[in-house]
Amino acid sequence: MATKNIAAAVRHVLPATRGFAFHLHREPELSWGEVRTMDKVTEAIVNHFTEARIVRWKSGFWTDVVVNPDDPTLTMFRADMDALPVQEATGLPYSSRIQGVMHACGHDFHTAGLLGAYRAIARGLVRPTRNIRFVFQAAEESPESGAKAMIEECVLENVVSAHGAHVWPYAPVGTALCRPGPMMANPGVLRLKIRSAGGHVADPEHGSGALRGAVCAIWGLLSSQFNVVPEGQPFVLEPVQCQAGDGVVTNVLPSEATLVFNIRHFLVGDQRDLLQAAIEGVIRTSVAKVPGAEVADLSFQWGAPALHNTPEDVERVGALLGAQGLTVKEMAPILGAEDFSYFLGERPGSFWFFGAHTEGTGPIHSPTFVCNPKVLQGLIAYWLALATAP
Repeated sequence: MATKNIAAAVRHVLPATRGFAFHLHREPELSWGEVRTMDKVTEAIVNHFTEARIVRWKSGFWTDVVVNPDDPTLTMFRADMDALPVQEATGLPYSSRIQGVMHACGHDFHTAGLLGAYRAIARGLVRPTRNIRFVFQAAEESPESGAKAMIEECVLENVVSAHGAHVWPYAPVGTALCRPGPMMANPGVLRLKIRSAGGHVADPEHGSGALRGAVCAIWGLLSSQFNVVPEGQPFVLEPVQCQAGDGVVTNVLPSEATLVFNIRHFLVGDQRDLLQAAIEGVIRTSVAKVPGAEVADLSFQWGAPALHNTPEDVERVGALLGAQGLTVKEMAPILGAEDFSYFLGERPGSFWFFGAHTEGTGPIHSPTFVCNPKVLQGLIAYWLALATAP
C-alpha cells in the first residue's frame, strides 16, 4: 500500500477518531468494569461493518478482519480500554464526568486509534495484506491482568504475531519509540516476616530483637550485587514498608518484624528464578547473624512479565513507520510494567510508544496528565502500515 494512500486514509478518519477519544475520556471505567466502553466500541464496529463477528468476554473482546479465507493465520492488533482511580484536574473541555475516575494513562486514545484503523479498513480506504484480529482488552492496569485472562480465553488461537502501542507524553508528537529485547520491567513484591524471642531492651543477652534481623536483611540486600542481572541493566530492590513493635512501648525488643520490598527487573524464565533464589539466600544469611532471629515467612508476588520485543519485528516495523514520516528512535529500558508482555511471551511481535507531549502536562497516572490529540495520526498510521505491509 502506497504511503500516500495511508496518509489519505488517516486524514479521512481522523476527525471521527478524535471525537471518539474525547467521548471515551469523558466516561472512563475502571479495570474489569469497562462495560459501557465495550458497548460503545462494539457498536461503532458493527456500524462500520454490519457482518462483524464479536467475541466478547469480561476481559475484553475481539473481531477478525479476514481478507484471505484460505489462510487461517492472524496478526493481532491490541488496544487497552481501562481507566484509573484518579480525580482529574486538567480542566479540559472533555474532562472526565465520573467522580474519581480518569483516563490518566491514555487508554482512551489507544482504543480510539485502533478503532480509527478499523474504520479505515471497513470503509475500503486501505486493503490489508493479511488477516487481522482486532483486540480491545480490559484491565491492563489490574494486577490480575486482562491480557492473561484473554490468553486463557483463546485470543491467541491462529495468531502468529502480536502488536501493541502506547502514548508517551515524554516525547514529541511524530516520534515512535521502541527497542529490541527487554524494554519494560517485571514488577514484584517481596514480603518478609522475621520472628525472634523478644525481650527487654536492658537485657538483650537474654532476648532477641526481630527488628535487628529486619535491619540486617535490608542492609544485606541493599549492599549485594546480583550477578544474574546484566551489568548496566536497570534493577530496583527497594524497601518500602517496615513494621515492628506496637508503636507505643519503647523498652521492648519486638518479637516480630515485617518488611515489604518492591522489585523491578528485566529477567524472564529461569533467570528470574535465579534472582529470586539469590535474594532469598541473602535474606536468610543476613537474618542468621542475629542470635535467635529467624525468617518466619518469605514470599514473592510477581506482576506482568518483563516485556521483550522481537528484534526482527522492531527493525521491520521501524522501517514501516519511517516510511510514514515518523521519527523512529530507540528507547531506553523503562521500569514501568505493561501486561502486553504476556502476549509477547507467547508470540513474536513488538510494542511501540508514540510521542504525545503537551506543554504543561503532568506525568502518566497523574490528575493533570494530558495526552496530545495529535498522537492519533501516528497511531492510526502505525496500524494501517502494519495492516498493509508486504
